[in-house]
Amino acid sequence: LSADDLVTVQELATREKLRTGEAMVRLGLLTTAQRVELLHDQALQIIGSTFDWQDGEHQFITRKVGKPEVVPLRLSLPAVLVAGYARLPLVRLREQVPHTQIPSPAPDPMLELHELDLSPSQARLVTAADGTKTVDDLVALAHCYERESLALLMALLELHLLEPRAASPNRRIVLV
Repeated sequence: LSADDLVTVQELATREKLRTGEAMVRLGLLTTAQRVELLHDQALQIIGSTFDWQDGEHQFITRKVGKPEVVPLRLSLPAVLVAGYARLPLVRLREQVPHTQIPSPAPDPMLELHELDLSPSQARLVTAADGTKTVDDLVALAHCYERESLALLMALLELHLLEPRAASPNRRIVLV
C-alpha cells in the first residue's frame, strides 16, 4: 500500500467502524478472496507461534461463531499441527519424539489416513510406521528432512493416529 492508500484505509475504517481488511476490500485495494487468504495466513502464524511454548496445555475446540463480522476460515487440524511442529527447533522435536520410540497405528484413530492431505514422502513415512520401526528407522527411511519427518510423527501422535510404544531391548530384525 502507498502511504496515501493507508491513510484512506485508516480514515474509512475509523469513520465506519470497520476492520482494516474490510475497508481495503471496500476501497478495491484487496479482493474478498485475497482478504480471506491473508487472514488464513495470519491465523496460521498466530497458531504456529504457540507451538514453541514451554508450559501450558492446549485444546482444539470447534464451534460455529455467530458474529457476522468474523470471517470463517477453513483450517485443517492435521495441516496446522504439522506446520506448527515443523516450526519447533530440531532439538525440541527430538525430545518430543524419542529416537527409540516405536510409533504404531492406533487401534481407534479419530481420523482416517485418507482424510489427511499428505505428500508422497509423508504418505511413505506414515505407511512405514507400522509398529516394527523406531523413530530413527522411520527418519532414515523417509524421503524428506528430519524436521519434516519428526513434525509429521508428532502430529500423528497428537491426533492419536499413531501411538507410542517403547522399544524392547531384545528387538531383532530378521531378513528372510
